[in-house]
Amino acid sequence: MLSIADTEDLTKSDSLIPKDAKLKMVTVVFRDAARTPLTERYTERGMTWSMCSSNRQAPKLQLQTPSGQAVPPKQPHSHKALAGGCQMGMITDVGYKQAEDLGTWLRSRYLTKLQDPATKDHELLQAHSTHHTRSLTSLQAVLQGMLQGGGAGGAAGAVPEGGVPVVVRPQDQELMYANAHACHALGVLMKKADLETRKVGDEGPDEMQRDTAQGVRIFMKLPAQDSSGWVSWKRLLDAIMCLEAHNQTLPRGLSNMLYRTIDKEATTRVSAVLGPHCKGSGPCQQLLQLSTGMWLGELSARLNASSACSSLPGDAGVPACADMKGPRVYLHSAHDSTLMPLMAVLGFPLREWPPFSSSLVVELWQLDKGVGPATHAVRVLYNMKPVDLASALEGSGVSAQPAFPAAGLFSLEQLHSLFLGKYLVQGEEQYKKLCSAQVPDKEE
Repeated sequence: MLSIADTEDLTKSDSLIPKDAKLKMVTVVFRDAARTPLTERYTERGMTWSMCSSNRQAPKLQLQTPSGQAVPPKQPHSHKALAGGCQMGMITDVGYKQAEDLGTWLRSRYLTKLQDPATKDHELLQAHSTHHTRSLTSLQAVLQGMLQGGGAGGAAGAVPEGGVPVVVRPQDQELMYANAHACHALGVLMKKADLETRKVGDEGPDEMQRDTAQGVRIFMKLPAQDSSGWVSWKRLLDAIMCLEAHNQTLPRGLSNMLYRTIDKEATTRVSAVLGPHCKGSGPCQQLLQLSTGMWLGELSARLNASSACSSLPGDAGVPACADMKGPRVYLHSAHDSTLMPLMAVLGFPLREWPPFSSSLVVELWQLDKGVGPATHAVRVLYNMKPVDLASALEGSGVSAQPAFPAAGLFSLEQLHSLFLGKYLVQGEEQYKKLCSAQVPDKEE
């Protein structure tokens, strides 16, 4: 399970940020917290899941569209009931506490630093979520940790009476995962990528992979209801992660080495379709652009807007950020399938599956003009550890000197030119055009 306490690398990185630098804006993307499995295929029949409380003091959410229109509350969880009272795919008490801890960490790290005496805590936030029950529940827990976690401004009553506004989108407009339903070209690219992972040369399906799956199923003595000859590595890994998070009995025969093998197989197959290694051209570039480009466009617009004001005293000719109202912390409750392509865009395709409550944080800092040419810099954290963006450029032929390499700060201009620019989508019209374009047959 992900540990909030493991932040030694971040503490060291923090100490290397210039003293006069000012944190201006934070964007956080996180996946759902620990929950029950999405299938019973890989768990023992009748296994008890009794850790889903109904009396949590969760903050109320006020769902709305991007244009501000009210969205009816999400219907109560209606997935298949499991023995013990939980339902399939439901955030458990363990998961709720995990997400609440993430919120408390975000509060102590960011909200307390960005607080304004004239602004209530919830007014510093803008929350987004996919319209999935597990995403909304995870967001509630994070908000509980951020807004009701005690300390200055965090007393009871920090949540607005009508609930915390949360932007959700209809499925055909979703930006926070690869939306193949809304984009034909993306669906074609994903199918092609999936087929490529199943081939050996030009000879068709990989018989060795079939034999491996069969051997894993027999060796682990998977439940009797799993009678088919194939294994869904993703669903098997998901079941194991759920069991492990709740101290449930793991499948017999599961060694640490076999666990790592299953993780590798699942991550390799899914990342090839959702978050492939990419040099920025050909089908992989188009796949990442269509799956992340609209969301990256929104992120880019926020970063640019925030960099248009100054948080430093005596910055003549630039509007003071203190005079500009609006959110400074953007929360996005999403999925593991959201983090995979975003990490690939940053040059770090994932090699291991993102744990429950995994997070990606983008920090925007303003630097004093006297310390270097850059006025704004960005640092990226994955699971509370700095991401070394410079190392992602090694061997690419691109030479780039970070603003403050020891602190992991890249200039805002470098973030756009070296990473985001190849994948950005500037609005609905470009997105529709790209989605209707012909898919190239081969990688360039």
